[in-house]
Amino acid sequence: MPVTEDVQRVARAMLKEFESLMSAIVDRVWQTVPPYSTLLLERADLADRIRENVHNVIVCLLEDREPTADELARCARNGERRALQGVSHAAVIQSFRIAERTLSEEFTSWCARMQVKPANARAGRVTMIELLDRLERSMLDAYMAMQQQISASNLLTEPTLFSRLAIGSPIVRLQ
Repeated sequence: MPVTEDVQRVARAMLKEFESLMSAIVDRVWQTVPPYSTLLLERADLADRIRENVHNVIVCLLEDREPTADELARCARNGERRALQGVSHAAVIQSFRIAERTLSEEFTSWCARMQVKPANARAGRVTMIELLDRLERSMLDAYMAMQQQISASNLLTEPTLFSRLAIGSPIVRLQ
């Protein structure tokens, strides 16, 4: 279903108030998903990734289009980064869901203030969530692929290490 002009007007207004919107979303994710604040992850990195995803969704809504290959690729790189940082699969999903709920609440509130027809607001919200799902799928697919690579690497490394220890070979530390 095409995005209506009144929903595009809301998306445009949300972009004008983007910093306020980002502050609300980042704060909620940071405070609600413990792995993000306890791991080596910096808040600025989290804010940058959320900013990128939320901006993509709002622009896609405004332009009535799907995410581009480049936008999906950036999400995939973020998924790889989270896997390498040791962020759990559950935490990645939870952060996306919290960001989605917060963005959805904000969108609904904006629609009400800007007197968007309820049917158009609902359709716009559905489209926004579908866009978020596309970005999340790209991120999670890359996350899982990186997790498999990490697991495979660990499986290959452990037998080699044990074999070298068993025969008394020197262990070279990788830098």
